[in-house]
Amino acid sequence: MDYVAQLAADHDTVGTERQFQTTSGRTVYVYGSAYGWKIDQDKEVAQLMQEIQSGTQTTREPVYSMRANAHGINDLGDTYIEVDLTEQYMWYYQNGNIIFQSEIVSGLPSDPDRKTPPGIFTLNSKSSPSVLRGEMTANGTYSYEQPVTYWMPFNGGIGFHDADWQPYFGGDRYLTGGSHGCINLPYSAAKTIYENIEAGYPVLVYELPGTESQKGKDMDAASAVDEAITSIGAVTLDSAGTIASVRSQYDALSDSAKAYVKNLDVLTAAESALSQLQYEQALQELQNQESIDAQNV
Repeated sequence: MDYVAQLAADHDTVGTERQFQTTSGRTVYVYGSAYGWKIDQDKEVAQLMQEIQSGTQTTREPVYSMRANAHGINDLGDTYIEVDLTEQYMWYYQNGNIIFQSEIVSGLPSDPDRKTPPGIFTLNSKSSPSVLRGEMTANGTYSYEQPVTYWMPFNGGIGFHDADWQPYFGGDRYLTGGSHGCINLPYSAAKTIYENIEAGYPVLVYELPGTESQKGKDMDAASAVDEAITSIGAVTLDSAGTIASVRSQYDALSDSAKAYVKNLDVLTAAESALSQLQYEQALQELQNQESIDAQNV
């Protein structure tokens, strides 16, 4: 029936691009094929035919095969999880308010098979505990098996879970230690989400250049200073210029970035060694001068 087809074209949001205002205040456009409104056209036609034949007059909503939390441009409603893959951060909104937020580690972006895909999804289920498994190999074993305490899938085999093997979360960790596509969380964060979320909640995942976390920027700046410190090498009197330059680089860091510098003790030791060499040089020059003076008496 053309009427039902047009109704679906006007109101279905599954498979469309949605405009969303992020927590950072910027607008992002996200394609959603696994979340939204979708009219079941066959069942709607059957329902209309039945009502026409029986002479029933009624006001009702269409028969949906998929439902969203709200109507309108933003059909996520006011209870959802937002994940910024660029910032490596997530927020859990409930009734329009942020009730929880956390740094994350997403999939390894350099590997297409492990990169976390953006989109709008629906939380499928939750279970505790669980065992995550990779693909089955030719010998009947899995490529990996990882026990977790909290498992909350939202896109096939991709979901939220605790990951106590990660040394830290947020920043640039995902660039080298990214997951197989899942959103890795600190244990306490996964526990909090698990205790509050339910199946059917929407999950928004996006990339938004320009929202790189300050932690990541701080770690990059600190890494550059660590490399400069390492370049000092064996300390000689000729090292004075290099050591002074590296000290200036360190002093220029923000307090938060200084916390990530790993080789500060090496810089401090180099400065001490240089001071000792300069003292010994000055002492030697003084002794030489005294010797010359004694000869001239």
